[in-house]
Amino acid sequence: MGHWKTVAIAAGAVLFVVVAALGGMAAAALGPGHPLVVLLVVTPAPILYGLLFVKTWHRALFALSVLYLTASLILVVAVWGVGWAASERLRDGGLGREVTARIYDLEVVSVSSGSVVLMKTDLTEDNSPWLADGLWGLESQSGGYNRVGAILKQDGLQVERELVPVSVGGLDTGEMVRMDSWAYEGNPQTGLDIPYQDVTYESPLGTFPAWLVGNGSRTWAVFVHGKGSGLGQGLRVLRTLADLSMPTLFITYRNDDGVPTSPDGFYRYGATEWEDLEGAVQYALDHGAQEVVLIGYSMGGAIIMGFLEHSPLAANVAGVVLDAPMLSFASTVDFGGREEGHPRLAVVVGKAVSRYRFEVDWGAVDYLQRADNLSVPVLLIHGDADKRVPIETSETLAQARPDLVIYMRFPGAPHVAAWNFDPASYERVLRDFLAGLAK
Repeated sequence: MGHWKTVAIAAGAVLFVVVAALGGMAAAALGPGHPLVVLLVVTPAPILYGLLFVKTWHRALFALSVLYLTASLILVVAVWGVGWAASERLRDGGLGREVTARIYDLEVVSVSSGSVVLMKTDLTEDNSPWLADGLWGLESQSGGYNRVGAILKQDGLQVERELVPVSVGGLDTGEMVRMDSWAYEGNPQTGLDIPYQDVTYESPLGTFPAWLVGNGSRTWAVFVHGKGSGLGQGLRVLRTLADLSMPTLFITYRNDDGVPTSPDGFYRYGATEWEDLEGAVQYALDHGAQEVVLIGYSMGGAIIMGFLEHSPLAANVAGVVLDAPMLSFASTVDFGGREEGHPRLAVVVGKAVSRYRFEVDWGAVDYLQRADNLSVPVLLIHGDADKRVPIETSETLAQARPDLVIYMRFPGAPHVAAWNFDPASYERVLRDFLAGLAK
């Protein structure tokens, strides 16, 4: 065997091992149902590499084997390259800590005793709620906070809305404002004139702050906010809980601002955060609660599902309220990819690479796969204009467990904004559900 042939065989062996390893890893991550798996499995076929070892050396066979190995390497490297780039986007947009900049995208045209006229600007995005009916917060760049209600008049550039003044700051013509779904500013005292306490509880990562409203009842509510949000996200339901004399604990969890972070700094969509919720539930039980109702918005719903799966304290849960919950991280990533116009292949391979790069266990955070294990009553709420979490995941859970799930679909409501679209209906459904748990 000539020297050059030995080199060719050695180089071919290295390429074969590389192709086989990378292709096998990608195929395993993609799963047996994906069509790309067949190609990834066939590319490192040993029988084709064996062409290098034929006793009768033919240039045609040598050229074919080299071409085959080169094409295989290019294919696998391309797959991993696309996956690597897509996984970067997933890390930054899904796993990493979320920093949401406040964009004041509307200009105040005029203010009267009962209404305000707002004009859109170049900063106003398509998903802005400025033309959405219902009750919304109106935050001024100068620090003021009010609320706007029903739309009185609108055209393509301006909208006149009912103004519901509150005691935080003023509202002046010409200043920039933004609308939000929180609707109440600050804390329970400043936003709703409801007394509260700042408390702390423990989890394996350390000490976490929380708000505690009320005491004395055997049934407590524990509110878990969504990713990148905060304690104030739950103020809109506090009045209903207070009217039912239900003590409520608004909690934080790892990777929130000002609290302990996870070792990798990543959100894990309930796979690890459930331990922080467990600490909060233990606090409630230690301070007089005999059972709890868990209320979760968006990723908070995933944390609740993780808690129900893993914590022995789940036995103390009387019921669950989920608003636009992230029941399947994989389905949410797929949905986001479609909404943003990314190629399906890039999303799928990006998830596959993320399994290795960031140790994302997609099955562990797909709670729909284990819907049969659900054992507590659930009030499930979702708006059908949600552009962040697919409403189909909520519908799947409702269809899988009609014995436990009360499902309310809010037409036209975007992500975690069902209350804003119809506060009266939302509060009535919530009140009836919570009252039913007490019977």
